[in-house]
Amino acid sequence: MTVIGKYFKPKIVVILSFLWCTSCYYENEEDLYGSLIETCDLTEITYGIEVKALLNTHCTVCHSTSSAASIGANIVLDDYALLSKYVDNGKLMGSINHESGYQAMPKSGAKLPACDIAKVQTWIDNGASND
Repeated sequence: MTVIGKYFKPKIVVILSFLWCTSCYYENEEDLYGSLIETCDLTEITYGIEVKALLNTHCTVCHSTSSAASIGANIVLDDYALLSKYVDNGKLMGSINHESGYQAMPKSGAKLPACDIAKVQTWIDNGASND
C-alpha cells in the first residue's frame, strides 16, 4: 500500500460512513407536524360558513366585486356564481396550492395554511355547493 493510500483510506471510510448514516433519515410532514386529519376538522365543510370566511380572510381584499377591477385582475371571489368559474376550471386550487402554471395566491404572500387549503379542497370534492 502506498503512503497516499494509507493516509486517505481511513478518511474515506469515515466520510462514507457519515454520508451513509445521514442519508437514510427521512422526514415527512405527518411525522413532523402530526396528521392533518387530527388537527383539522374537515367534516361538514360548507360554502356559507367555512369557505366564504376563508375567502373573505385571505382573498377578497383584492378579489371582491368592488376591488377586482382595480387590483384583483378582474377576478371576483366574493360572489358564488363568479367563484364557481374558478372552481370549475381549477384555477382556484391551482393558485392557492402554488402549482406550476398558476399565479400563486395570495400574491407576494405565504401559502395559505394547510388546513385552510384542505377545507377548500374538501368543499370542492364534495360538489362545491352553495350552502
